[in-house]
Amino acid sequence: MSWKKIKTFLILLFLLINLYLIFSTNGTVIKFDSVTAIDEETINKTVEILHHNYGISLKDDAIPSKINNINIIDVTNYIYEDKLKNNDKYQLRISGAEFSAVITTKTYSYNETNAASEIVSVLHELGFTPDSYVMSFSKSDRGLVCYIDEYVSDVPILNGRIRAEFSPTSISIRGRWYSPHTFDVKADDNSLRMTDVTGVLIDAAGRAQPSGASAITKVVYGYYVSSYDENSVSKTSSAIPCYMIETDIGSKYFYDAYNGKFLKQEDY
Repeated sequence: MSWKKIKTFLILLFLLINLYLIFSTNGTVIKFDSVTAIDEETINKTVEILHHNYGISLKDDAIPSKINNINIIDVTNYIYEDKLKNNDKYQLRISGAEFSAVITTKTYSYNETNAASEIVSVLHELGFTPDSYVMSFSKSDRGLVCYIDEYVSDVPILNGRIRAEFSPTSISIRGRWYSPHTFDVKADDNSLRMTDVTGVLIDAAGRAQPSGASAITKVVYGYYVSSYDENSVSKTSSAIPCYMIETDIGSKYFYDAYNGKFLKQEDY
């Protein structure tokens, strides 16, 4: 090996060593991907605090140990889309930020298979592509219910949801939906790091305890679309990274994932 190659190798080696010493001295971990991680000890302590201080249980595996950092994106409320305005088939109605419709059918007995087939057809007519939503079913006193949750690049929009209720002669749908202006949601550096979800969980437990909640059943990370005035309807809004904490009595607590700020509470 020539001296020139050895010299180049040594220069690179010393440079890497210096970078390691600089970052390790400052207590900073060099990260080459845009991920916020939580160590196992912090997760275990959070579970213990929730139990002993608030009497609220939570499985440690319910807390995400790694979260992909995502960008704020702009969205348009679906009620302003031409596909809704020009849709004569379903006679959609608008109330505030929501749209609704009652669709007459000739399917007198619904199960998850034929209900899924019919609702997919409705969603197609409304302009929603299969990669933009996930369906789930449950049963109510009135019959079968389908929830259609919106996703952007595999990240859920937590308040982008349609509820479809099936009766022997009709399907009633109601909900909110948002059209994203971009599908590039993943942050490409660490400048937009998410706040620790453990602090959010402790705050949510403090809010939930007086209402009689005994467990946190869901910890969901996604987008939340909000406006400066919740009583007004905006055509375009920002969808911000958000934590949604749900309890065993159905209450939901929404938090800004950038700074941990409490956004909203929804009761069952």
